[in-house]
Amino acid sequence: MRPPAPRPLSPNEVKKRQRQGDLIVDVREPEAFAQCHLAGSICVPPDVPMSALARALADRQLVLVTNRGEEWAAYQRCTHGGISRIGGYAVAIPRHEACRASRVPVIAASMLN
Repeated sequence: MRPPAPRPLSPNEVKKRQRQGDLIVDVREPEAFAQCHLAGSICVPPDVPMSALARALADRQLVLVTNRGEEWAAYQRCTHGGISRIGGYAVAIPRHEACRASRVPVIAASMLN
């Protein structure tokens, strides 16, 4: 029997958790992260083993940002890599409309040019 996956978080909940010290870990491909990501988040792409980061992240509560339908795989990737403090996840929304609506800071590729 698999353990329960972390619960989905709204953009406002993600912002609140980030203010409380949770680390926002975007587990999408680097290209998707470069296009648009939450300010202050870090990118840990699928080809980077979570076990390589487990010690550095052991004392941090994480919030995962992932693609829709990949939530469970992202959670498993973390737990198999030795990371267990996952407070929830947010599904990346195309162009982050919901994030903009809730005033979560977003960095888009167009802002970096």
